[in-house]
Amino acid sequence: MKRQQDLGIASSSSSMEDGEGEGEAVQPPVEGFESHARLAEEGRKITVDTLKGYLRSALPSLPEEAVEAVVTSLTEDKLLAHVSFHIGTVDLILSEVRGIVSISGFCKLPVK
Repeated sequence: MKRQQDLGIASSSSSMEDGEGEGEAVQPPVEGFESHARLAEEGRKITVDTLKGYLRSALPSLPEEAVEAVVTSLTEDKLLAHVSFHIGTVDLILSEVRGIVSISGFCKLPVK
């Protein structure tokens, strides 16, 4: 928690959880870090395509308007932030990288 406060995110995550914080200005990126906007957009596209594919497969008689409405609802920033908060994304992002070991054995990085 102290590390989160040092980085200035503890208050924003708790206010986000309380439903506050909407419309707050996004802090400028830290110097030396690259923007991940392209990756975020690619992730959004994959998520939308996956949801649409699943809904069309699982509910073939569902009208396209309903598919779009469900996908739009499930990909709203507020809902995604709520889910992200509860699965511990902040802790994961702030955790120290100790090493990655793939189950398949293809990706192995040394443990520090």
